[in-house]
Amino acid sequence: MKMNSETLIREFREPSGEYTPLLMWFWNDVITEEQITFQMEKMREQNITNFFIHPACGFAIEYLSDRYMELIQYVVKECKRLGMYYWIYDEYEFPSGSAGGLLCEKYPEHKQKVLLVEDR
Repeated sequence: MKMNSETLIREFREPSGEYTPLLMWFWNDVITEEQITFQMEKMREQNITNFFIHPACGFAIEYLSDRYMELIQYVVKECKRLGMYYWIYDEYEFPSGSAGGLLCEKYPEHKQKVLLVEDR
């Protein structure tokens, strides 16, 4: 798409919603649909249109459970209503990629192993 300089400058100064900064939205307790709507509407009022949901330490809903997925589906529905963008954040707690310990539970043979060498 070809743009003239005025259009380019205007779009840089006033980007559409998909090109705004991303917010890390930490979920660290029980969260309900009502709280999600309230918080998303407050973000939108401040022109925050992009966010990651990051389940953090203290999150009281089982990660990747049916309830967790219901809440994610609700967020997606609210994003459509509010003109917002949800980004998938692929970890829960650390290290990255451990799915909150679910992978080690299912595949204990792949747990990290450490070789410690001591010089005596």
